[in-house]
Order: sequence, then C-alpha cells, then structure tokens
Amino acid sequence: MAENVAAPNPPTGVPATGREQTNRPPNASGAGKQASGPGKSALIAIGAIILLAVLLAIGILPRLRQNKQNNARAHAAASDIPKVTVVKPQPAPDTALTLPGSTQAIADAQVGARATGYVRRRYVDIGAHVRAGQVLAEIESPDVDQQLSQANAQVAQSQATVQQSQADVANRQATVAQYRANVRQAQANLESSRAALANAKAKLAQLEAAEKTAEAQRDQAQQNVGIKQAALRQANTQLQLAQLTYQRYQTLLKAGYVALQDVDQNRAAFENAQSAVNSAQADVGASQKAVDAAQANVRSAQANIASGQAEVSAAEKNVGAVAETISAARATVNAAQATVRQSQSTVTANQYAQVANQANSKRFAVLTGFEKVVAPFDGVITARNIDVGSLVNAGGGAASGASTGGSTSSTSVANVGSASTTSATPNTASASGLFGLARTDVLRILVPVPQAFAALMRPGITTHVTLREFPGRTFDGLVTNVAGALDSVSRTRLTEVHLPNQKGELLPGMFAQIAFDLPKFGTGMVVPATALLFDGQGTRVALVGAENKVHFMPVRMGRDFNTQVEVIEGVKPDDTVLANPSDDLKEGEKIQPVFPPPPGQPPAGAPASQAAPGKKTPPPRGGNPTSPQ
Repeated sequence: MAENVAAPNPPTGVPATGREQTNRPPNASGAGKQASGPGKSALIAIGAIILLAVLLAIGILPRLRQNKQNNARAHAAASDIPKVTVVKPQPAPDTALTLPGSTQAIADAQVGARATGYVRRRYVDIGAHVRAGQVLAEIESPDVDQQLSQANAQVAQSQATVQQSQADVANRQATVAQYRANVRQAQANLESSRAALANAKAKLAQLEAAEKTAEAQRDQAQQNVGIKQAALRQANTQLQLAQLTYQRYQTLLKAGYVALQDVDQNRAAFENAQSAVNSAQADVGASQKAVDAAQANVRSAQANIASGQAEVSAAEKNVGAVAETISAARATVNAAQATVRQSQSTVTANQYAQVANQANSKRFAVLTGFEKVVAPFDGVITARNIDVGSLVNAGGGAASGASTGGSTSSTSVANVGSASTTSATPNTASASGLFGLARTDVLRILVPVPQAFAALMRPGITTHVTLREFPGRTFDGLVTNVAGALDSVSRTRLTEVHLPNQKGELLPGMFAQIAFDLPKFGTGMVVPATALLFDGQGTRVALVGAENKVHFMPVRMGRDFNTQVEVIEGVKPDDTVLANPSDDLKEGEKIQPVFPPPPGQPPAGAPASQAAPGKKTPPPRGGNPTSPQ
C-alpha cells in the first residue's frame, strides 16, 4: 500500500506521458532509426504498459473499493434524514393597484314641482348649464293663489278676534280692579268697625270700673251708717243714763239730800246727752242719704254698663257684617279673576289660531314662490320632462306633456306625450321630476377595493384615471371618502374618488381605470401560504438553520396573495423556508433541504417531456388578491 501511495498512477484515460510521446515517430524521416531496432523498442513499450497496468491494479482498486463502501454507508445514513422542499423568500411586490370604475356626477337631483298647475314658461332644455337659483320654469297655479288670499283673510279675521278678546280681557281686568277696590274699602270699614268695637269695650271697661267705684262708695256709706247708728245708740244710752241720773238728783234735791249744784250738773249732762243724741241722729240721717246717693250711683253705673255692652255687641255685629262683606267681595274678585283667566285663555287660543293662520298664509306664500322652479345648485340639465302647457302635480312631475332626458324606461307618469325621450345619464332624473340636474365640475367614482388593500385606503391618496376615449391622457383624482367596513359578500371596501372636471371633458357614466398611489406597505418577504404554521404558539414558519436543522420562527403576516402571503416580520431575505412543513417536524430536527426545480425545468428523475420549455412562473404581483397570481 505504501508503494501505491508514494507512486500513484493516473487513472485510465489519462493522456500519455512525455516519454511515450518521444517514442512516437515525429515524421517519416525518423523511420530509419526506429527500423534499426524494432524488436527492442517494442519489447520495452510492452513492458512499460504491463508495469503500469500492474501498478494501477495494485494502487487504485483498493481505493475504489473503499470509496464505494464509504458511499454506501453515506447513502444508508442519508436515507434516514427526511427530504424537505425549501424555498427562498422573495421581496414583497410594490403596492400598485388599478381597478375599474364608472364616473358619476358629484351631485345629482330630480327637480320636482312643489305647486300644482300648468307650465306657463320653460327657460332651459337638456345640456343647458345653469346656476344655483336660476329659474328653470314657471308654473301657473290659480288654486294656490286663491288659497293664499283665503289664508290672508283668515289671518285678518283672527287678528280682529284677538283684538276683541284682548279688549274683553281689559274690561274684565278693570272689573277685577273695581272689585279689589271694594275689598280694600270693606277692609278699611272693617278696621274702623274693629276700632269702634275696641272703643266700646274700653268704655265698657271704664263703666264697669265706675260701677265698682260706686259700689265701693255705697259699701263705705253703708258702713258709715252703721257706725253712726252705733254712735246714736250709744248717745241714746248715755241720754237715758243722764235722764235717770237727773231725775234721781231732782228727787234727792226735793228730799234735800243733794245740793242744787249737783242737780244742775246732772241737768247739764242730761242736756248734753240729748244734744249728742240729736247730733247722732243727724249723722245717721246724713249717712243714710250718702248710702242712698251711692246706691243711685251704682244703679246709674249699671245702666251705663248695659248701654256699653249693647254698644259693644253692636260693634261686634258690625265687624262681623263687614268681614262677611269682605269675604263676599273677595269671592267676587276671585270669580272676576277666573273670568279674566278664561278671557286670557281665549286670547291665547285666538293668538295661536292667528299664528296658525299666519303660518298657513306663509305656506301658501311659499307655495306661490314655488311657482318658479329654480336650480338647487350649479350644473347641467340632463333631463326635461315638461313643456309649456304641461300639467304638473305638487310633489311629482309632469302629468302630461313632453319628456326629454332621463331614461327610456321611465314610464312612471301616464301619457308622457308624443315627444321622444332621450337618455342623458343613466342615473339622473326620471320622468317623475320636471328636470334632471347634475353637477359635473367634479365627478366621483365609487371603487370597491379588495380586502388585501383595504387597510391602505385613506382620504388624501392620489389616483390616476385613464379612459379609452382619451388615449394617452391621465386625469388626476383624490380619494375623499372610505367606507368604515367591508362588504361581507364581495370582501371589498367602498372607496370614493373625486375627479376634477372643470372643462367638462368627462361625462357621468364613463368607464374608467383608476390607479391608486398607495403607500408602501413595508419591507416584507413573500413565502408560500403552505409555509405558515398555525398553532397555540401563534403563526410561525420553519427555517433551515445551521447544519440543516429546523428552527421555528414566529412571524407577523401582511398581505394575502392567495397562494402566497407576505411576512413583514420574522423572515429575512437570506433565510431558507420550508415550503410545506409537516406536523411531525420538531425544533432542531435535521433535514435534507431540496429546492424545487426552476420554472420550465422538470424535477430530478422526471422525463424531459414533462417540462414546459419557455414557460416561466411569474412572481407574485400586486394585482387582485382574490384570484390566484
């Protein structure tokens, strides 16, 4: 083996060495030298070949046998590692979007009639450009004029009724004021009566006090009479004693037992006693007279008290009568106030009736103003359904007459007339209105945007509109309104685009292509939809890691392109992604990554006829994601 390694021989098929080339005859001129020893040279060549063959057999064959065994062992080991199809992620396409749509007028109205009558004059026809407030036609409506006159008369009548009811209220209020004055007078009388009653009670109290004083004086006089009578009885007793003593002394004097002097003294004492009795009698008489006078005073005071009591009773009755008068006067005032309130209610009702009549009059005045049909905004006439003499109905259109514009299928009014009906725009006024009016200085296009681009739509995005009628020209528009929800059937989001049309080149109803200048969605990568794994750990993809080991990476999805999806986070351009990982794969498991053949080339082992030469699979583009790319 050492010789074989030290002196390797080239394998079969290796070109001849330089020595062998020198043995070849360079040309015909060396034929004589070779011919001189042909047998020796041939033997040397044959020996060299044999030697080389022996060396080759000894050194190469064992190595080939060993390589075969190694390959067999590698093949056996490789057969245990699963083969998995892998792909390289591709950059996400730009968010370019072009969708079809139809132009519409920014404002579209059916100009109807608010008054019933006949068309007196018509000033415009289809195609006429009108300004807001411009008179389009005049309607002759004598019924409305008559109703306006009647309403004005009702207003005047209601005004007179209101004035009359207001005068009635004023009269009743004056009556209430008079009744209130009577109440105030009665209240003054009541106060006066109460004052008189108080005076009478005070006088009665004085009389009662005088009666008590007289009774006290009478009692005092009676007490004095008793005292005087007692004094009289005492004087009589002393008189009797003095008389007996004098008589005894006279008897004794006759008998000579006493002196005359003693008799004189006893006579003087008797006379003094007699005088005292007389004086006491006089005092008793005077005291009795004082008693009689006091009794007279008492009787007079009692009479005065009776008179005072009668006066108090009369004053109390007067106060009661005046109070009743006040109550009656107040009841009269309340009744009068109720009448005033009723009259005021009548005035209010009449005023409301007046307001109603005025409103009715204003309504008919407005209806009279509606005899002139005016344009609600600037625009162009797209339909005319009337002519001079046509009968029109309030809230509707022409009942008969000419009709120009609108739709040929608009037969909502009977007997439109012999005039032909021509179509201006498919969505403008039908025969139910007098005129069709559209504002076309700005057109709008309602575009249903697919769900994949719905999140990118917002007001302010610029658009480029192209129409086949204007080859080579682009009209710039602007997204103004975006629906707040997707249509549950078509999965689209309605987007409104406004398109300036100051020159009037574009017409409502045109088919157009709208290209949106959408903002870049992100720097995501596109992978097959089958590469996504959805489980309890979220959305992931399987990547080929170091040593061909599986590594699961969480990702965040972007747009959905049906068979492919955009991953905006978790996958890098140099990653290798398993195209369709199985559920049996585990983190760190070793695999054999197999890339799919390029487009147009059959897979390994497949016949060449299966390939489609020249056919390439285009990369995903930002078209309609609802259809396969």
